[in-house]
Amino acid sequence: MRRLARVSWFHLVPAASVPMLAVAVLALSGLDRRFALIALAVGGVPGFALAVTAFRLVQQDLQVLIRVIERRFP
Repeated sequence: MRRLARVSWFHLVPAASVPMLAVAVLALSGLDRRFALIALAVGGVPGFALAVTAFRLVQQDLQVLIRVIERRFP
């Protein structure tokens, strides 16, 4: 469980980098897709906030589970 709690941080990085990478690709492609660029940039912020919120909830649940397991099996 402790390993899962440590490794789960690596899954937060793609949640942040995928929308930023898509915005960068659209911006550098030179295509006139301003609406797509703006929509992706604006939509990425609440999406990342939701991912961080879900991540923190999972981390809290893992910490509780670790404490319960440690009490049950000392």
